[in-house]
Amino acid sequence: MKKNIVPLMLMLALSMPCFAGGNRSAVETAQTFFVAVKAGDVVSLQKLIGAPLSEQIDNLLTNNLEYPDFLRAHYEGASAEVDAVNKVGKGNKQVDLIITFADNRVSLIELTLSRKKSGKWKVIEQKEVLE
Repeated sequence: MKKNIVPLMLMLALSMPCFAGGNRSAVETAQTFFVAVKAGDVVSLQKLIGAPLSEQIDNLLTNNLEYPDFLRAHYEGASAEVDAVNKVGKGNKQVDLIITFADNRVSLIELTLSRKKSGKWKVIEQKEVLE
């Protein structure tokens, strides 16, 4: 059994997209953000977002009890693929996600992420560019 773990981990590592510099953490945060959205996990979303996005959607995340079910239904069967990673502004990254829905609709989401003093990336802006 242990012999199978190393090849599996190597295969997973090789299948992950490689990005230069500090992009990897921003990309991982963007991917985790999508996973939380798809799962309707508002607790995780609150941990992954920062101002001004947190100020815009905090009421929705904390007070709308139907929102998790809405997210799960809307993103059921959807997948996300990182399309591009770019520097924007001072110390921020923009991660473009291509979302493919179960019915083959495609949407492009631009996530702007900011690195906090703790070193963690937070999603501070979300913009749907294409649907």
